[in-house]
Amino acid sequence: MTEKTEVTASKTITQEILNFSNDSDVNDILNLQTEVLKKQYETNNTLNHFNEFSQQKFNQISADFEKNTKMIKEMKKDLDYIFKKTRSIHSILNEKFPNSVPQMEHIIDDEDDD
Repeated sequence: MTEKTEVTASKTITQEILNFSNDSDVNDILNLQTEVLKKQYETNNTLNHFNEFSQQKFNQISADFEKNTKMIKEMKKDLDYIFKKTRSIHSILNEKFPNSVPQMEHIIDDEDDD
């Protein structure tokens, strides 16, 4: 019994490609592909380290930012209270001494703050 070798289009194309190239060219291509793959791994490692570093810094900065935001909100509440009290005292003084208390036109009204 003899085995028949089937000739298919893919085998023919593969054989023709192998005939066009020599071993040196194939080895050069393989070496180049290996170098590119190594560089991709190195780049991937660098990016992973950078992402980890960025995540750590973001966590640190995020906590500081949240703390500072709370502090600024508290300061705004305190300032609003101070301005309200100042206006109240000004009104009382203006009622008791209408000509001796300077007008507070430079202070912004509550409606303009928001």
